[in-house]
Parts: sequence; structure tokens; C-alpha cells
Amino acid sequence: MNINFFEPLSKAISRMTISLFKPFDMSKWFVFGFTAFLAGLLESPGGNYSNAFNHDDYSRSDFWNGPLNAWEWLNDNPFWFIMIGIGVLIIIAIIIALVWLSSRGAFMFLANVVTDETEVSRPWYQYKKEGNSVFIWRLVFGLITTIIISVFVVFALIIVFSLSAGDFTALATISSIILLGIPFLIVIVIFSYISMFMNNFVIPIMYKERISAVHAWGRFMYLFKKNAGSFILYGLLLLCLNIAVGISIMMIGLFTCCIGFIFLIIPYISTIVLLPVIYTYRVFSLEFLEQFGNEYKLLAEKETNEKL
Repeated sequence: MNINFFEPLSKAISRMTISLFKPFDMSKWFVFGFTAFLAGLLESPGGNYSNAFNHDDYSRSDFWNGPLNAWEWLNDNPFWFIMIGIGVLIIIAIIIALVWLSSRGAFMFLANVVTDETEVSRPWYQYKKEGNSVFIWRLVFGLITTIIISVFVVFALIIVFSLSAGDFTALATISSIILLGIPFLIVIVIFSYISMFMNNFVIPIMYKERISAVHAWGRFMYLFKKNAGSFILYGLLLLCLNIAVGISIMMIGLFTCCIGFIFLIIPYISTIVLLPVIYTYRVFSLEFLEQFGNEYKLLAEKETNEKL
């Protein structure tokens, strides 16, 4: 099977141009942008982290006794214990709500792209079952990811504080970094591909066949086993495209004296501004998937021939 990469991308750009600019309809942009915003809630940066400890101020005993001291402090201050507990529960509830909205929104945006219609209510209710299935899958996947990443973090902290105490030789330090870093990098790549496959291919299969996430994964894995190289190259191409888009955004922001960055930090407005890119990515995945058989075809061929 001859799988193309740039032809589907070219078709996606052409379809995006026709849908969003011929003619230009601002109301259509706002509706598409709203569903794209819901679908992309989980793709926003999770936050900034900084290096907050100093080796001269903290010892290994301070590190290992830290959790115990914090627990004792919380026991001595029950009010703050309750407030922190409530805060943690609120954060967890917000994260779960975002996962749910994003899962339902993924089908809303996909439906708008496939039909080229500005609908919100119909796909929200029509694909309720599929959206909830994605929601449950994402919760389980997120829990597994958190547990595995936490294990790596614990081992990394052990290595860091062992190094600060001078317990490791230079050879042991390098060996520890390699033994921990390589598996961690592999895990990150695997998780990234799983998430990408879910958004780009599994959800469209669910949309097409009206099946659950588990069954759609079964359908996709059948394709993946026969075309693993093509799907891996697709992910690498997406990475290159993301880098190119990121560089372009940085250049536009700088050329506009950082005014462009202001629009990009406002969640919904940033989706409207980047809608051509988001729309192209969505269609690109559909055009790519279509190459594996008519049973994976979602975009109307008749409409394509008339417009493109």
C-alpha cells in the first residue's frame, strides 16, 4: 500500500482555505473556534516549573523528613488541613470536568469539519455515548500515565539527593542518568504517540463506526500492525509541523511588537486566531486515515471534487 504524507496535507490546506475563507464568514469562525476550543482544552500548557531548592540549604535528611514534618504541621493545624484537602478536591474536579468537556468537544469539532456545518447542540447530544467513552478512556490513561511518571520522579529525586551527598562516583552518576533517562524518554514518546493516535485516528473511527473507544482502538491496532512505519512517520511529520508553526508564531509575535502574543494568551481568542492551523491538522488526519480504505473515509468526495 502506497501511503502519501504531503498529498493529504495539501488537500487539508485546500479544504481549510475553502471552508474558512471562501467565503469568509466570521460567525462560522466563532462556532468552529468554540468547538475547537472545547476539543483542545487538554492541549494547553500545564504550567511553569522552576528549580526551587538549593543544595547548600537542604540535606538528604531534610528531604526525607520533609513529608513527615509537613504531615505533623497539618495535624497541628486542622483548619489548613481541611482547606488544602478541599483545594485538592476542587482541582481534581476541575481537571475531570475539562477532560469530559474536551472529550465531548472532540466530536463536536470533528462533526463540524466533516459536515462543514456550524452546529453545536446536535453533535453534543448525538455523540454523547462516544464522547463519554473517550472521557473514561482518558481518565484511565491519565491515571496510568501519572503513576508511571511519578515512579520515575521518585527515582530521579533519590539520584539527585544521593549525588548531593557525594554517594555516587562519576561513573555511577552517568550510569544512573542513562538507566533512568533512556526508559523515561521511551515512555514519554510512547505516551505521546498513544495520545496522538487517540486524537487523530481513534476518535474519527469512533465517529464513523459509532463504537466505543476500546473497540475503536482494536480497529486502529489492526491498521497499525500492518502500517506501523507509516503511522510513526506521521507522528514525526506532525512534530516537524508543530515546530514550524511554533517558529512562525514566535516570528509573528515579534514582528507585531508582541501584540500578537496578547491574543494567544487569551484561551478562546487564541483558538480563533489559530483556527486555520487547527482545522488543517484535523482534516490532515482524516485525509491520511482515508488512504487505508473506504471504510475510514469521512470527508465527502463529492463536495471535495466540487470545491477543490
